[in-house]
Amino acid sequence: MNKFETLKKYSSLVLLIIAFIPGTVSGQESVATVKGAEATAPAQILKYYNEWYQSGHADQRLANMINSSAISDPDKTACLMCHTEKGFIEWSKQGFASPNISSPSMLSETNTTRSPTCMACHDYNAEVSQSQGKTDPMIRLKESPSLLMGGYRAGGLGLGANCIICHTSINGKVNDSSMPQLKESMAPHRSTQGDVVMGENFFFVETPQPTYHLDAIYNTCTGCHMGSTYGGGEPTRHSFQASFQSCSECHYDIDPQSIKYSVMRGVKQLKKAIDKAVTEFIQNGLDTGSFILQKVNAAGKTNKEYTSFSKGQVSNVSSQYLNGRQAVSVEIDGELYLSYIDALEAEGIKLLDSPEGQVIAKAGWNLYMIKMDGSNGAHNPQFISEVLETTKEKITSIGARP
Repeated sequence: MNKFETLKKYSSLVLLIIAFIPGTVSGQESVATVKGAEATAPAQILKYYNEWYQSGHADQRLANMINSSAISDPDKTACLMCHTEKGFIEWSKQGFASPNISSPSMLSETNTTRSPTCMACHDYNAEVSQSQGKTDPMIRLKESPSLLMGGYRAGGLGLGANCIICHTSINGKVNDSSMPQLKESMAPHRSTQGDVVMGENFFFVETPQPTYHLDAIYNTCTGCHMGSTYGGGEPTRHSFQASFQSCSECHYDIDPQSIKYSVMRGVKQLKKAIDKAVTEFIQNGLDTGSFILQKVNAAGKTNKEYTSFSKGQVSNVSSQYLNGRQAVSVEIDGELYLSYIDALEAEGIKLLDSPEGQVIAKAGWNLYMIKMDGSNGAHNPQFISEVLETTKEKITSIGARP
């Protein structure tokens, strides 16, 4: 019996273990400590589950928010698709064709909603089959649908299609041609890996520019993140953690750490350039006697009233990612304020209504696309290097004055 047949055989036990772990899943207890589990389930299943348990996929916090009133419709139905097991399964039944879960039964069962477990990615009702000597792991999605939530298409991913369906920005197509004016204080969703891999949804550069890893790595995402060999093999590691050290298995002549630190430096320099441009915009408004902002708290709740300034000295400006939007923290005469960037106004001109402000906002979008990817350039090194260099040139060339 191969491992996937074993998983199918013991799937009911796995689900039973999931159901009785406190909090499902909150990091309080690993499956190996569940009484009697070791004696009943094969060690391999326990290994997979323990690895998953420590991964981001087991984080129950967002699923708990969906259960509560913290997230309301229509946002709740969109969150269900990727952040809950039930939502992903329901979405799969619809063929992943539309980014919307509207099943009444789905929405009425929020009290039993949990983060994606084994059942989300693996369809245990499917028949186990062999193809070219490799066992089918019963993955729900083996090829990307025609259009992802990020507004682009991605083919030839193999088992990686099951990853990119959720690991993509959810704002539709976002680039210079599709969105000449960035709306409000838009920032990408915290799942931009697919966009980076495909070289999509960035400003100031030509897109798409897909990574060469698409052709080089068998089953794309799973090749590095699940430990399968690059020339073939079955994914086994369910922590989903990849390391820059694995780059050396194919790239004998480069130092992968140098790429990592180069991108980290580039990200730091880009943020510094954005902060400097915003500082100039604010200080100009203060110097001319007309600057206003709308305060927002750390939870993202905006004050109804605007705060006006006729003079002052700005300091310690820092770009922030807040509730999926671009924000900025700033000190004016020593007092700290937090505001979304579309609520900054100098001399009667809102930041995003100025050409310079659009460059600032688009540079911020690029910055957060790279940061939310989390790979420090590994997913698409040449493209990310180009994005960083081009964006820094754009942001440093403006005066940021209304």
